[in-house]
Amino acid sequence: MVFFPNENRFITMLIVATIISNIGLGTIGVFMAIIANCLAIHSALIDKSDERYQDTSLIEKSWRRLYYVIAFIKFIYYSCKGGLPIHDAIDGSVEYIKGKGLLHLLISDAQYHMKWSYSQDEMEEMFKKHIDDEK
Repeated sequence: MVFFPNENRFITMLIVATIISNIGLGTIGVFMAIIANCLAIHSALIDKSDERYQDTSLIEKSWRRLYYVIAFIKFIYYSCKGGLPIHDAIDGSVEYIKGKGLLHLLISDAQYHMKWSYSQDEMEEMFKKHIDDEK
């Protein structure tokens, strides 16, 4: 038997991928199942280090970019559904995030999972460049 560091998550994602591919979603279901399987294998076999995206190898970057594909699929899903519901715990109202705001939120979530971050020096460089461009 092969030991997976995160065996329960791996098995759960494989089950979800199998269900998705069998519920009759056609090509989209198969595509989503393939992505879910790839992410399951990635999370099970690759050590989830704290290494940021910019410092990883080309292969690791390719794996992590799958989160962009998932963000795009989520965007289509929530757009068809009418938006991402945000429930207010105080008064019980529901707001929906739609359009450009939803896309930016999902891309930010993907970058968080990819461990995309900037160092302080990179941020200072970008701010200086932005200020110089405005002059």
